[in-house]
Amino acid sequence: MFSLGDCIERPLDIAQLIFEQNWNPNRENCENQFGIPEYFQSVFENENDIYKIPSLNDIPVDQIQPNTLVRFRGMIQNTFLAVELYAPVHESLDRNGDQTWKLHRYQDYNDEEQRLDPNLEQQNSHFDEKCSFYVTSVPGETEWARKISFSIEHGFRSEYHQGTGTQDSIEGLTWQTASLSINNTDIDKRKKRIDSKYPFPNEKHIGVVVKIYEKDVSIKVTDVVEFVGVLEEHRPPPNADADGDGFVDPLALLSVPCIHSIFFRKIHPSGNPLLRNPSIERIVRENAREIRRELIRYIASVFCGDELVAEFLLLQLLSRVHSRRSGLILGKFSLNITNISSSATNSPMSSHTQLSSNSPSSTPIILTHKPYFSSTVSALLSSLLPLYHDLPLTLEILNNVFMYPRNLDADDGFLESGVLQVAEGTRLLIDETVLQEGKLGESGVRNVQAIEGILTQQKLGYAFPFHNFQYETDIGVIVLSNARSLLPCDCTIPLSPTDQSQSYQLNEELINSFRSYLSVLRYADYNIPEEVSLHIQNHYVNQRREAAKSGNALMTQDDLNFRMTLARLVTLSFNETMLTTELWGYTQSLDVSRQTRINQFQQR
Repeated sequence: MFSLGDCIERPLDIAQLIFEQNWNPNRENCENQFGIPEYFQSVFENENDIYKIPSLNDIPVDQIQPNTLVRFRGMIQNTFLAVELYAPVHESLDRNGDQTWKLHRYQDYNDEEQRLDPNLEQQNSHFDEKCSFYVTSVPGETEWARKISFSIEHGFRSEYHQGTGTQDSIEGLTWQTASLSINNTDIDKRKKRIDSKYPFPNEKHIGVVVKIYEKDVSIKVTDVVEFVGVLEEHRPPPNADADGDGFVDPLALLSVPCIHSIFFRKIHPSGNPLLRNPSIERIVRENAREIRRELIRYIASVFCGDELVAEFLLLQLLSRVHSRRSGLILGKFSLNITNISSSATNSPMSSHTQLSSNSPSSTPIILTHKPYFSSTVSALLSSLLPLYHDLPLTLEILNNVFMYPRNLDADDGFLESGVLQVAEGTRLLIDETVLQEGKLGESGVRNVQAIEGILTQQKLGYAFPFHNFQYETDIGVIVLSNARSLLPCDCTIPLSPTDQSQSYQLNEELINSFRSYLSVLRYADYNIPEEVSLHIQNHYVNQRREAAKSGNALMTQDDLNFRMTLARLVTLSFNETMLTTELWGYTQSLDVSRQTRINQFQQR
């Protein structure tokens, strides 16, 4: 009925026409959306057509006309930002005195205009609610993932958008203001508030308020969602020091772009834009074993030629929380790589490796690894993963950067973010080697507890004035340390260098195969046949019996659970969906090699 261009350029007009076709003034049907979301979804059913909608991820908001259709892909930072009452349908009289009905969804109605218009009547109005979510740039999205996503979408949108915006220009857009008359104090306050809603301090990002009209919205904090909706015309923000009763709407104070959502879609938790190619999974599965072998070699080139550590790191990158049963978190696999100091002594160190631990730095804190070895590992992980971030564990960071989200003002409702409020599937590299002696303050203690909560329960507490909420997470954690980590990791393995001069030659095709391999197999199916399960049970009983006879330590249920997790990851890494006795045997030999190395280092 309407063209693609019409839907992009005149979404409110089209919504009004669809409303008029479905509106019946003789019955109360304001609570439905009159088929508007369904119509727009049908128009943009094709993925390439969606890419033609201008995206705030790539194009500065001042280069997009207000009241046009836009997209934004981001992480839900706060689902409790605001709830507004509004009248979705208004009765009015046209110039001839005939009764007409006006739809007021997907836009904010100006109450002052309504009072000044004598033709508008309220007796037939029905009030409804719309919820406002705060959505931010996906935290930790790596440079290659952004560039590939941009290159995939860019060719499709040029037909409908003539602006000059690029991905590089949008990265600097962290906040908006429409009035040059606002004083610097107000600007600083707004910028500080917006920055506090992004997990990583002093990093470029975009914040957007999204208003949602659907009932029973099945999205939660840290979900990555792409919204399609109407871009609201930007209005100058109020003065932060309001007159009268002193109340200022916190949404207005933010002064960020606002989208009235018509429909939305959740993004696959891998966050990998390469998976948009429908043939990628087939290619990965056909070449999985060869990719596995090369990927271990690539990882080992960074870890001084240590292929055992490389294989365990590969398994960690394939891990995810796949089930929660009776208090057990199945699939979590945090990895502690120890013996880092001795392995890195012969590597060139940056001039600022030694960090002050007792006094705050005069420069802004940025979460970036500085020692040579951890920065090299960081480069490796960011080259492979679409969602990744550094986390140096210095006392300065622990005492001055919040790890958990918090709202400490009961009258405000403004939720500030924390480093650990990241999307599902994000990997964090914690460098414990930079932790020095010093005092851990109250904030530092709570931060350590937040990290431990991720490692042990994959849950993150959100602090509020009178209560705390806990939300389930799925954050992969890798810890580098000199000795065994102070943090409770699932798996520990010492680094044993074999060749510190080893190098590995990469090309774009190979690195993309590594990226696709990790994203495809992490979410593959996995089963344990009944006969293999029985084999494992018998093996477990026999091991305990033999250990009791010889006086050795008995294998515990926790040991068995660990090996079962390891077996799942080993199976997936070989592109198998079903555990076999051969793969179980390989898993046991892998774990025995790890334990043997631990014993060797303990005896030194």
